[in-house]
Parts: sequence; C-alpha cells; structure tokens
Amino acid sequence: MGKNASGQYFILWDDNKLIVPNPDLEVENAKDNPEQEVDNDKKNKSEYDSFQRNEIWDNHKKSRLIDSLIRGIPIPPLYLTEEGNNYIVIDGQQRINAIVKFMDDELKLSGEDIDDGLKNKKYNNIKGNPKFSSLLLKATIPVIIIRTDDLELKYEIFARLNTGGMHINTQEIRNCIFHGSYNNLINELAYKNSNFSKLIAPLNPKRMKYSELILRFFAFQRLGPYPEDYVHPMKKFLDKEMKEHQNLDESDLKEKKENFENTVNFIGDVFGETIFKKFNIGTHRDYNGKYDYKICTGLFDVVMCGISRYVDKEEDKNAILKCKDIIREELLYLITADKDFINSIGDHNYEKLKVKTRFDKFFNSLSNIIKLPDTSFSLEIKKNFYKKDKKCYICDKEINKIDDTIIVNSDKNIIDVYWREGEKIPISAHLSHRYCYYNKNNILNKNSENNI
Repeated sequence: MGKNASGQYFILWDDNKLIVPNPDLEVENAKDNPEQEVDNDKKNKSEYDSFQRNEIWDNHKKSRLIDSLIRGIPIPPLYLTEEGNNYIVIDGQQRINAIVKFMDDELKLSGEDIDDGLKNKKYNNIKGNPKFSSLLLKATIPVIIIRTDDLELKYEIFARLNTGGMHINTQEIRNCIFHGSYNNLINELAYKNSNFSKLIAPLNPKRMKYSELILRFFAFQRLGPYPEDYVHPMKKFLDKEMKEHQNLDESDLKEKKENFENTVNFIGDVFGETIFKKFNIGTHRDYNGKYDYKICTGLFDVVMCGISRYVDKEEDKNAILKCKDIIREELLYLITADKDFINSIGDHNYEKLKVKTRFDKFFNSLSNIIKLPDTSFSLEIKKNFYKKDKKCYICDKEINKIDDTIIVNSDKNIIDVYWREGEKIPISAHLSHRYCYYNKNNILNKNSENNI
C-alpha cells in the first residue's frame, strides 16, 4: 500500500492499480460534495446519459439517501473507473441520479423512516433552513477510483459491486466499458424506434435488453449468412464486437442505422409482431397451438440477419414481398416440424453448432424460396379454407388460429411443401391442426375407439 502525490492511497497487484482516495482529503476530479456533484454532473451530462443504466430507484430509496446525507449516516462509496479524462461510474449511478434530482428540485422526500422535518420537502423548501442545508452542504461521499486495462478484471469488478441491490447485467457492463460512437448508436436505436419496441415486446427495456439484441444483430450480421467464425460463449462474442468497433466512423454509423431501421420497419410491416416468437403446437390435452409470450432470440438472429440483406434496394424488397407468405409458412414449418431447427433455437442457443444449424437452415430456405418459379401460394388460400370450415379435418374440433393450420388432402395427408408449390393445392383440400397432423395416427385411433 502506498500514497501518491495527490494524497490518494493505492494498492498494487501485478500490473493493476486500485486507487482508494483518502476520505479525509478532497479528491481531485471526483465527486464528494452534493453541490459539487450536481455542477459536475451537469457539465458531463451527455457522457453520463450515454453509458449509464436507466433509473431504477423509486422515490423512497432516493429519499432515504438524501436523509442519510443530511443526518451524517455513512453511505456506500461511489466506484469509478478512469477512461482518459473521464470518470465512468461503475457503481453508484442511482445515488448520483437521486442527488441530482433533489438538488434540481425534482424530488419530494417521502417515507416513514426519514426525518419528520424533511417529509414532503424539496430542495428549495430546506435551502433556507440552516439545520438541514448546512448539513447537506457539508456531507461527503466516499469515492473509490479503479484503474485497470484488464477487460476480464473490469467485468469482475462490475459484477461484484452491487451496493444498491440491483445486479448489473453484461450489457450494462459493456455500456460502461465500451462507451463510444458504436455504443451510442446502439442505445439510440434501442430507445427511439417504436417498430422495434413492438416487435420485441414484452421484453423489458429498462435493463438494456433492447441494446443487447441490437448488438447481437450487428455482430451476427457482420459474419455473413453462414457464421463459421462465430465463437461461443455469446458474452465473449459480443464483447469482441464492441471492443473491435468501439468508435465507428460516421459513414459506418449511417449505414448501420439505415439498414437496421429499414429491416425492423420492413419486418414489422410485412410479417407482423409475432415473427420473433416461437409457435408451439398443441398437446394431447388441447390440440390448439399458440405463440410464446416472449420473443425467441434464436429466431430474432436469423430473421433479422436474413431479411436485412434485402431491405436496402427496392428490387430486393420486391423479391421478398412477392413471396412473403411462403417465407412465413416455411418459418412456421421450421419451428414446428424441423427437429434440428427447433433444437437450434431452444435452450443454450448460443452453442456454435446450434448457431450454425439455424443460420444454415433459414438462409438456405430463404435463398431457395426467392428463386422459386411458382409463388402462387398466399395466406389468402388458407384463409378461404378457414372461412369455409374452421374444423380440423382430422380431429373434427375447431381450430383457433390460422397459423396453427396445415393443408391436407382428402386422405388426411399433407400436400408436400404446398407453400412452395401453390398450384398443387386442390379445391377439395382441408385444414388440420399442426398437432393433429403430426400425431395423426394417435388421434384417428382415439376417435375410432370413441365411436365404438
């Protein structure tokens, strides 16, 4: 342990240095007084907004912090890391937000366990009261500054520091470590595109899950249609993407932004809000299938990357529009009947073989469909059959969703890849539950027994 010229205590281990400011001294460039904290925060507002987590604390937690500062109750230190001339908050952003809101007169103190003289008061209400204002201005906040270039060590520090009781996730850590033009773009796209929000609902936007999905899209897109160079685990794959492209130039940023916006807008308009959700066929208790409530990241990967290749030119978009219903039907087939594809988008979909499998299958399907000479199949064909008879041709029970249907002939056999050869569908065809067709023999035997 030693002491540097600024009066800061530090501990050395290997090539890394942990700097601990002396709590009895003013810490240069670090925030230790609430008034000074507000001034500094306003000066660096854009930097804080660009890489910190969203506001998580409720009014009561913020009030307790202000109450603690005024009453001289010790509070946990702020942990910062130094990046050039800037200090990045590792742990303590919720405390900084609370203090700034109070000093800006935007926080009314509340809670049974705070001083009675502070209840329902804002900063301007106590400013003229020497009992409270002088105590607040004298309050100090301990600060610990960490300096290291070791990426894994930074992750470990971020993950372990959890004084506010809110576990920081991997994207929130990336947001702090890799702040720059690329990170700014990702966060801008995450929170300013309403179509994207609709497509990935009900995913929670508060913990940077939107940002991580966009990063995931950009990372896989960079590898091309068949991501042979993907290396798991996903965490390291995404870290590498952020680290290597931390500060993109304006032309790259513009290109990525336009392609992303074109992709989500096109997908939303053409394929609808269920496109990233897995469809589950029915069960022996209920033959009707249904969509998952949440999106499937494995589906998000392939659909976003696949469609993104066809949205920047009108002729490419027209090629997709021409066979949009075929693509949709093919995807429903993959997620309900192709066991390898189903496995590749399920649990542990970050594994290399699963990544390769789902990209290979979807991209091959997409490529083959676009080349089809016959694109006569449309969703209207199924809708017309559905209007004519909503009952399943195999179980004789009503089908709830059009996406839960497949077209079968009079012998109760599926018309082979009918969506790729629409002209083969006879007028006498029927609809079946997906579950009923895949379990046809069991269903027919059960119906036979019930009729005896």
